[in-house]
Amino acid sequence: MTTPRTWGLLATIGVVSLVLVVLPGAARPAYPGLNGKIAFRSDRDDPFGAVYTMNADGSAVTRLAVGLTIESPAWSPDGTKIAFASKHDEDDIYIMDVASGDLTRLTFGFDGDFEPTWSPDARKIAFVSERDGNNEIYVMNADGSDQRRLTDNPGDDGAPAWSPDGDRIAFYSSRDGFFKEVYLMDAADGGNVTPLVPRGFITDDPSWSPEGGKVAFRKGNEIFTVDLASGVQMSLTNNPAPDSAPAWSPDGTRIAFVSFRDGNAELYVMDADGGNQTRLTSNGATDFEPDWQALPPPPPPGACITLSETSLSVSGTASTPSTRRVYGTNPDRLTITNCGTAQVHLAARGTNATGAAGSWQLLDQGTGSTCELGVNVFRASLALLLPGGGVGIALTTDDRLLVGADGTTPFTLDAAAAQDAFPNIEMPCVDSVGLGEPMTTEMTLTAIAAS
Repeated sequence: MTTPRTWGLLATIGVVSLVLVVLPGAARPAYPGLNGKIAFRSDRDDPFGAVYTMNADGSAVTRLAVGLTIESPAWSPDGTKIAFASKHDEDDIYIMDVASGDLTRLTFGFDGDFEPTWSPDARKIAFVSERDGNNEIYVMNADGSDQRRLTDNPGDDGAPAWSPDGDRIAFYSSRDGFFKEVYLMDAADGGNVTPLVPRGFITDDPSWSPEGGKVAFRKGNEIFTVDLASGVQMSLTNNPAPDSAPAWSPDGTRIAFVSFRDGNAELYVMDADGGNQTRLTSNGATDFEPDWQALPPPPPPGACITLSETSLSVSGTASTPSTRRVYGTNPDRLTITNCGTAQVHLAARGTNATGAAGSWQLLDQGTGSTCELGVNVFRASLALLLPGGGVGIALTTDDRLLVGADGTTPFTLDAAAAQDAFPNIEMPCVDSVGLGEPMTTEMTLTAIAAS
């Protein structure tokens, strides 16, 4: 994911993009993961509804947040929190820390806010709101800030579901008729709205498969999947009674859903191809709105790190003469997490930048203090700054150990610990203006087992 931030530069550098790579192994995404508990809504103890969790086999049913009327539970990507809508104060969105029960209220309106869903990186939450007169889809940061409207039409929009890559949101809408149909839109701005399947059928309840290649949805009274590459649809339930609300397991092998086949709304589970349909709940109450918890995989053997970002970018405008400075005095923060079971050191290396032929070549800084004028060849160095001390990493192919504030002792990251770092590019150019094309340079971080 690219996280752009614009800094004022004293030379025209076009765009400098810093690509971060982690070795060994890439940073593990939120999905797919291990299958955890299933959260769901039920009126078994409260006529207005409450949220419960249960094991994937239907055992160990537990009520959460007694005293709150809760609906639309949605697990966070790391499986530690649940976002939900509550009528406790108004129709607003909350987050619950499942271990402690602590609640954080995100919206404070007099109109209804409901159906929250997390972005895969857990930074944003999409939700439905009536604040502008009808149901529209909004997005906000996970702390409730920067609430923005994504859809804007007279029809009702609802049931947002984020794609695993974070780029698209599936949702239902009645914008083109009196019944619901599922559409896809860009998550960034609500643009590029396209129907999920050929129009003309009642469709809703979209749910993305963990690898992102399929979407499960309700079509009529059945649950279907559609392969996004081929457009091929497959009926999974084919049951006369209504089936709805599919929810994929984090490992992509199973789908939980709601069915009325036994007289009232109960939760079922089936294989991803519709086989082995099994009832999970059995009571006279209504059980619905399932959502499956993702558990992080166990730590792999050996040294392991993950990164919170895979790329960063900076841009600037022209000015001459330019002076020596560090581009990115307020750089984007990178969080490095030790995903293993033992202490690790970190090594890093950089590469020469690439760009349009004859325009850019990012070289080792060396001792030079000027840019080679006339050919747009710039001298630069790459650095990864750590709080309390940093390290400058020459743009070479050699791994360099990160060191602490004393400049000699290898930096150590404890098991399960995280460390903020700040990538920086320094261009000590004097009396020059660069007119090159955008370029890219790469920094690779490697975990090394601490002896």
